[in-house]
Amino acid sequence: MDDYIILPITDFRGGLSPEANRGPRGAFYGGYAIDIRSGDNTLKCNQKLKKDSGTIVVDEVLTGFRASDGKQYAFGDTGKIYRKSSGTWSVVYTEAGGKITGAAEFTHNDGAGNYVPYLCWATQTKLRQTKLSDTSFAAVADAGTFAVGSASYPHTMRIAAGSLMVVDSQYTALLDFENAFNATALNIAAGNNGKALYERNDTVVVGTAGSTEAEGWVFTWDGFQDSWILKRPAQGAAVNAMIPLEGGMLLQVGTLGHLRFWNYADVSPLTRIINSGWAYPGGACEYNTIPHIGMNGGTMNGVYSIGRLNKNDVVALNLEYIPSHGKLTGTEIGAVWKDGTDLYVSWKDGSTYGIDIIDTANKATAVWESLENDIKRPDMEKVVRILKLVAKATIPTGCSVTPKIKASRDSDWVELDSEDGQTTMIAGDDKRIFNAENMGEVFQIQLTLTPSGNTGPEISGIIAMLDNDNNL
Repeated sequence: MDDYIILPITDFRGGLSPEANRGPRGAFYGGYAIDIRSGDNTLKCNQKLKKDSGTIVVDEVLTGFRASDGKQYAFGDTGKIYRKSSGTWSVVYTEAGGKITGAAEFTHNDGAGNYVPYLCWATQTKLRQTKLSDTSFAAVADAGTFAVGSASYPHTMRIAAGSLMVVDSQYTALLDFENAFNATALNIAAGNNGKALYERNDTVVVGTAGSTEAEGWVFTWDGFQDSWILKRPAQGAAVNAMIPLEGGMLLQVGTLGHLRFWNYADVSPLTRIINSGWAYPGGACEYNTIPHIGMNGGTMNGVYSIGRLNKNDVVALNLEYIPSHGKLTGTEIGAVWKDGTDLYVSWKDGSTYGIDIIDTANKATAVWESLENDIKRPDMEKVVRILKLVAKATIPTGCSVTPKIKASRDSDWVELDSEDGQTTMIAGDDKRIFNAENMGEVFQIQLTLTPSGNTGPEISGIIAMLDNDNNL
């Protein structure tokens, strides 16, 4: 084998890298619908998303949750309120105040000394509510009027420090257990506009945009004092969404896919999601112990995860799910929330809308693209002669793996074939050798894994064999 340089790839858990030619252990440069965390360290398909809402949802859902009555509630950007009961979605109320950008369930005094759960939601100018038991929404009422009521910023809502908190531009409004509303409970000063909201150890955490979207801050507040406790810059961009991550907080900032990590003292860079831009405040949740976040504004929009299940793994970024209609470009992810083993994902594609859930009966077609490789000799032209794929077990019936390659950053991937003319690994294969004959200073490998129902192929190793004309 002295005539060849052998380059094996056997680690697939490093996740997406923001750089084409380097990354953490096991990183790759492109791909989606890959399961990088379950089972062995193999390359395999994730589950699909399937549409759960039928034709019922007719606007973009920006926030959703499971209420204590066991039903799902979703709130749209034209004022529609949807409920899922006995497996079926329906429109249960249309808010005359229009767009709803924040909602929550909150228990408080009903005025007769009874503490009962309410559904609360925010329009541009009002905090609205009705008892959860008011299934017909016959007694919807105002709980308060916002001090600013700007249409430019959301009214993200969370229970924190014992009260219901709602961001309203420079203010954070508060609804307490006695149903008393304070529109200016926290003033973080003009020029700061609240977007994201969370709680940590009974402390309110507010992520803001500055006077422009190019600057942002993280504030903390105890819910009682007249002023905030801590203020930290979010490294030059507005905070769009927040979710806990490994003893700190994951911040999605700005419109270029930047992720930051806040350790409750300082904010530091984490990574960047290339080909995607930003998230809605309601578009992040923890699912299967890993933060998931819906990203928009690029060519690879979908639900990303970031984290790890094992201490010795890297904190990996992965495009876990694409919406049920299959489009990555032009799609907007509104809300992401979980209910046990179910993950709910709302989306918009032009004038089409939907809410998806995990399809436990079907896997998705997965695409994986390696980092670029120049074998540390960017000046030298290389020839990739052979590409060998090794499966964990024989490829199941109806499944396949299709390899492609490109050199010198060409725009098109080149299809490969094996000695018998096959361009894919097919059912019954446990390994297959493909002829590459690909020449360039740098090369990259792509695999497409096609499942059948809930069964998919698993690749345990990829071996590229290059000419060693220069005796490297």
